[in-house]
Parts: sequence; C-alpha cells; structure tokens
Amino acid sequence: MGRSLMLAVFWLLVAGTLVSAEILIQCSEDLSCRLLGRDSNAMARKLYQQSNVRNVDLHGNLLDTFDTNILGSLRYLQSLNISFNLLQDIALHNLQLETIDITYNNISTVYVAASVKNLYAKRNQLHRIQVAPGSHMTNLVLSMNKLENLDKLGSMQSLAFLDLSCNLIMHVNFDDINTLTSLESLNLANNRITRLSGQLSNRKLKHIDLSNNWLVAIDTGFQNVVALETLLLQKNRIAFIETTLSPSVKYVGLSGNDWDCKKLSNFLSGKRFEHDQDHEPCSFEARMKVCCTSLHPLMAARLIKYHRDEFLALKKSSILRNSSTTDCSTNKPGPCDGDDELVYNVANGALYNSQAIVLSEKERLEQKVTNKDHDLKTAQSVLNRIRMQFDKDNKELNDLTDFIANEYFTKQLSGETDPLRQLISLFEKYETKNTALMDEIKKEEEENKRNLQELSVVEGELEELQQKKNNLLNTIGKHNKTITNYNEQIDRLMAKING
Repeated sequence: MGRSLMLAVFWLLVAGTLVSAEILIQCSEDLSCRLLGRDSNAMARKLYQQSNVRNVDLHGNLLDTFDTNILGSLRYLQSLNISFNLLQDIALHNLQLETIDITYNNISTVYVAASVKNLYAKRNQLHRIQVAPGSHMTNLVLSMNKLENLDKLGSMQSLAFLDLSCNLIMHVNFDDINTLTSLESLNLANNRITRLSGQLSNRKLKHIDLSNNWLVAIDTGFQNVVALETLLLQKNRIAFIETTLSPSVKYVGLSGNDWDCKKLSNFLSGKRFEHDQDHEPCSFEARMKVCCTSLHPLMAARLIKYHRDEFLALKKSSILRNSSTTDCSTNKPGPCDGDDELVYNVANGALYNSQAIVLSEKERLEQKVTNKDHDLKTAQSVLNRIRMQFDKDNKELNDLTDFIANEYFTKQLSGETDPLRQLISLFEKYETKNTALMDEIKKEEEENKRNLQELSVVEGELEELQQKKNNLLNTIGKHNKTITNYNEQIDRLMAKING
C-alpha cells in the first residue's frame, strides 16, 4: 500500500510537469504509439485519431484500471504493452492481438484469446491462466507469479517458449507437457518442485531448467526427448539419479546438490555431455569436481534437512502472505522477489519520456506554425493575384456594360436600364434584323440556284457545241487529207506528162 501510494503521488508530480495535457501521445512512422497519462477516456480520444495504429505502448503510467474496450476502434492493432502499472484486473479475452505485455502488475487471473502469439506476464499475482481453444501462442512468460500447477495451460500446439520460473509449483507431471508438441524451451527454475512424474516425449524440446527446486531424486527418463541439448538440475536436494539421456544432450547442470557418489559416478560414466562443477570445497568427496557423499551415513540427515527446509520455506511464505506488518528491513531479496523499484524507475523514465515528448511536440508544433505561416503567405500571394484578376475582370465588365449601353442607345432603343436586359433587347433587335437578312439570303440563294441551273443548261449546250466543233474539225481534217492525196496524184500525173 505504501509503495502504491508513493507511486501515485509520484505520478501526480509527473502529471504536474505536463502542464494541462490529459494525455501525451507520440506516434512513429511504423504506426507505433506511446501514450503517457492515466485518463482512459482521453486515451480513447487520442487513439480514435490514430485508427491505423498497430502497436500501443502504455507502460509505466501507474494505471490501476484500464478499459480495453477503448481499443475496439483500432482494427489494425497487433500489440499492446501495458507493463509496469498497478493493474489488478484486465479483460484480455476480447483483444484479438498478436502480442500482449502485462509484465509487473498485480493481475491474478487472465484469459487470453486464441490470436495471441506472445504473452509476457512476468511478476504479477497470477494463480490462474486460461487460453482459448485453437491458440496460436508461441511465447508464454509467466515467471514470478502464484501458479501451482501446469494442468490449466491447455493444449497450445504452437507454443515454443514457456517460462514458469519463480512460481509455487510443487509437482510436475510431464504428461501435461507432452501436449505442447512444438515446445523448445521449458523453464521451471525456482519453484517448489519435489516430484517429477510421467515420461517426456516432446520431440522438439531443447532446453529444460529445473534448477533451484526441492528435488531429491531424478528417476524420470529423458531418452524420448530426442532434441534435448540442455538439462539444468543445479541447487536442488538431489541424491539419486536414475535416468537415461538422449544422445543429443550437450550440457547438464549438476552443482549444488546432495549427490550419492555411486549414483553420480554411474550417471557420469561414459558421458558425452559437458557439466558444471561445484566451486565451494566439498565436505566429503567429489566425482569430476561435483561434490557427493556416500548414501548411508547421511541419508537420514538429508531427509530431515529436506523436510526442515520445506517446512521453513512454507512457513515463511505463509507468514509473508498473511502478514501486513512484516518487517522487511533485514530481508534479503531472493531471485524470485522481483523489484518494486523497477515500477518506480520505469515511471521515472516515463517522466523523462514525457518531457522528451513535450519537447518533440513543441518542435513539431513550431514547425507546423512555420509551415502554416508559409502557407498563409502563399495564400496571401494567391489572394493578391486573385484580387488583381478581379479588378481586371471588373474593369472589363464595366467597359462591356458601357459598350452595351452605348449600343443600346445608338440603336435607338429605350425602356431598359439593366445592362443584361439592354443586351437582350439588342440581341432581339439583331435577331429581327438577322431574320430579314436571312430571308434575303434565302431569296438570293434561290436566285443563285436558278442561275446555276441555267448555267448548267448553257454549259450543256456549250459542251454539245464543242462536240459538234470537234466533229466538224475531224471532218475538215479528213477532207484536207483527201485533198492532199489528190494534189499528190496530180503532181505525179503532171510529172509524167511533162516527162
């Protein structure tokens, strides 16, 4: 409560630095929008203006409530980042997105739509998660929550990465994991796992992390996990190991356990994988620099130690959960405690982001004002040109009006003062005159038509006379030829007579 109050006061200080802005928004060319503020209605108004946005970032706003319905108008939205807030509940079932980040909130239950491929929910209060049938989930990060088992994860055929570290899981049935047929990485570190059951058969699983749990024995076979490369078993209570590894295994973490030397030697004999080493001096013996001891002398002590640690851990966690006045001054944070300061630091970063956004918005507005000023000057120049053209057109109109009036009175018309009516009267007078001229033209056309007809007749007669002339010339030519022949004959006769 004290931390939440302090963060709320901090946000008020942040809000004060933002002058009067309800919401700050900064959108980039890749259609991603960063929003700073706490007013959902103002967010809705801002986002409504960004209907094509694909990524919405609301992290570090110290939101204690958020209505996901305000995202309903964003048809192209693909991802939502609402991490590092103070949410205790959020409706995700109606969000058909690809990526959702709710890291560092106080959410206890979540239902995810089938479209979600990536869900990041680290450091919440989740004790239940439900995924819609037909899920496309690929990456699921649920570390630092309150989950106690795996049987509520459902069948996610596309899931490749599953992080369940730092939860309250005590028993793992690998048959629940086998339904995740595409799984490649499984992180179960820092839980309370005391027992493993079932046989793993995932054919794509490459990485298994079971470190920092309460395992005493490993008797589950891993030989069917044909792609397994890394198996981490550090910092448990493991004494016995009776298992077979797939030939694909490259590394096994063994340090920080209570190994029985004989079982450890059998496990390491003929090994084809690398393994880590205990760096602290061994109290008893070591096999390949991994501490171990003979089973009989310390078997009872190990079991007592194991049950004592389990009891103390459960008691401590119960006290921390149920007490509202726990003194944390001497409590040393563990790997799963998280850090409330991160929320503060992220919110503090949001302050600097808001200042940067304000400065960026100021520069953008200044540039916009400069552009508007340039546009105004351009518009003023255009307006001046339009005015000059208007004055020119108006002068021409006045000249035309005067011309019409002069023509009106010149044609001895009267009775009209409006230039348009005068122009119509002139057109009517001209139309009457034109009608008379058209009649005369028609008469002349008819006369010309008759003259053309007569001309055609004369031309026909001329052609006929020309034909007669040509015939006569032909006849004369023939006669001249006959005369020429006669003259030639006479000349020959005369030549004979004279000769």
